[in-house]
Amino acid sequence: WSKCLIGSVVPVDTHSRRIAAVKLVNSEYKLLLVNVYMPYNDGSDDVYDEYVTELSNIDLLLATYSDCCPVVGGDFNVDFSRQSRYSELLHEFLICHDFNCTQLLSSLCQNIDYTYHFNMSRFSVLDHFLIPSMLNKLITNLCVCHSVDNTSDHEPLCLTIDLDIIVTAYKSRQYCNKLAW
Repeated sequence: WSKCLIGSVVPVDTHSRRIAAVKLVNSEYKLLLVNVYMPYNDGSDDVYDEYVTELSNIDLLLATYSDCCPVVGGDFNVDFSRQSRYSELLHEFLICHDFNCTQLLSSLCQNIDYTYHFNMSRFSVLDHFLIPSMLNKLITNLCVCHSVDNTSDHEPLCLTIDLDIIVTAYKSRQYCNKLAW
């Protein structure tokens, strides 16, 4: 994160290797930014149980930091255009938390062709942002960054929310001669 943000950025212990989170707090906003990497749906009950566990971990984060506005993004390994028990489970999670999924906001999804490809032959939208309904009107952009420099089979999904977060002017670093311990 940029050190010139006014406010504090505090890493949050998520107790999960699949979830990373930070709390961004300034005088106007308290945000909980959560990044997820959900298990791949291979159809087994073990993986489904792990998926449920990770959703429970996200649920616990949201309850623990209920004073923050959450934005949850990442690889959910769910394509809502395909019916599965994973998509149904995630959809129930959305309803329970009054979240919208960026893939389900049709006005924004016109720029989203795919976020995942298998050998550039099969394409899916598996990466999403889950955002509270109250933030819908503040979303100014949602896009996928397709780049030949990206060696991953997932394409970065970018979300812009207009929160008017104030940043300070950039200060160039001053060299200070110190002992190297």
